[in-house]
Amino acid sequence: LIDAAPDLVILRGGSINDLQGAFDAASAASLVDSCTANHREILRRMVVDGGLKVLDCGIFGYGDGLMASSGTPGAVRSALLKVNANLAAMAGESQFGGKVRHVSALGTLHDSTGKFISGMTNDGLHLSLAGGLAQARLEADAITAWLGEGTGIAYPGTNLLSNADMST
Repeated sequence: LIDAAPDLVILRGGSINDLQGAFDAASAASLVDSCTANHREILRRMVVDGGLKVLDCGIFGYGDGLMASSGTPGAVRSALLKVNANLAAMAGESQFGGKVRHVSALGTLHDSTGKFISGMTNDGLHLSLAGGLAQARLEADAITAWLGEGTGIAYPGTNLLSNADMST
């Protein structure tokens, strides 16, 4: 990624998978610390070592579906909110030199408890088509606010989608 030297990296790397083992405040705190440390290392490599700009999207939410089954939902959601708060604060740290911006999904993908808003997920863990579109709009708005209006072709490549939900 660093060798490709993109103008901007959109990091959807706040992993809910890292928090699903939260059952109580103690286990959640340990997972928050670990998730935050891992994320800091990813940003350090991309920004400090690699000189890239990063739009950091954090963790989108946690629902009640089939995939959201490991941990206590309240503890996982609380951990999610703490990680996202840590990532938002981390974006402003001087070591990153203004090259990291955080995009919050609060109020768009999840509510103030960290629970997905209706329609934003189909399985409680991953974004639905509507959730992906809502997140893409957040990202587009954040990119425009940060870098200004685009001047070229929005996407000159080809999307190869095998997801049946995307067929229409």
